Amino acid sequence: MLSIVYVSSATRLLEENELLDMLKTCQRNNARTNVTGLLLYKGGNFMQAIEGPEPFVRGLYKKIQRDSRHTGVYKLIERNIEEREFSNWTMAFQNVDKLPPEALSGFSSFLADAFTSKAFTENPTRAHKLLLMFKENMR
Repeated sequence: MLSIVYVSSATRLLEENELLDMLKTCQRNNARTNVTGLLLYKGGNFMQAIEGPEPFVRGLYKKIQRDSRHTGVYKLIERNIEEREFSNWTMAFQNVDKLPPEALSGFSSFLADAFTSKAFTENPTRAHKLLLMFKENMR
């Protein structure tokens, strides 16, 4: 199995209903191809982990790179995995901009920077830790 974590910027700010529609489509498609993961959206930027069978993950990543809603797609991590980290999530989603202030305690050091900032691109494990933290705490 393969895991990819990437960041990108939206070509325009997306409304909540657009994000939810995108999530429904992702969930349906990912269930068909046995891909799991987590998508975060903050201030017009995406951070996503996708994992599953290598051909499907690679194909999905190429599709994301061509998606007109994304620009500046930057792969932070690509690695082979033995076990899924998001096994029960065909695709989970959190609009970080919509979190109440009390939900951000403990996350502030991660969320102070844009997902596309050097803080993440120069230290990709930071992005991976953020995604895992959301998986464990934002159900």
